[in-house]
Amino acid sequence: MQIIRAIFLDLDDTLYAYKVANEYAQQNTFLFLSNRLRCSEKELFSHFTYAREIVHNTLGNVASAHSRLLYFQKCIEQISGKTNMSLTIEAHKLFWDSFLSRAELRDGVREFLTLVKKQGKKVVIVSD
Repeated sequence: MQIIRAIFLDLDDTLYAYKVANEYAQQNTFLFLSNRLRCSEKELFSHFTYAREIVHNTLGNVASAHSRLLYFQKCIEQISGKTNMSLTIEAHKLFWDSFLSRAELRDGVREFLTLVKKQGKKVVIVSD
């Protein structure tokens, strides 16, 4: 009989609903940036999508290709024609503050983790 010593859990969409948190964070950040850059949210979304594509194509299949900081930097550069790191950092912080405010544990997760801890098992949370 094998003894289970550790449990690996994927973070996004296992422990919480990723889409809910991400959409809320994007909505807040896009509203903020559209006001600061004087463009519509629709236009901003288009630039953000293109910026994300540029970052993915430039960096390839690596973790940093998912960096919201880089997405916002490229998006702001496209719209304003220049780099604005203070605005980029402000947008990045707003995004993650908003995201984390909506990333709520799914029903039963806390109880499951408590049970696993009582059994002396290790929990490894992974994400891409």
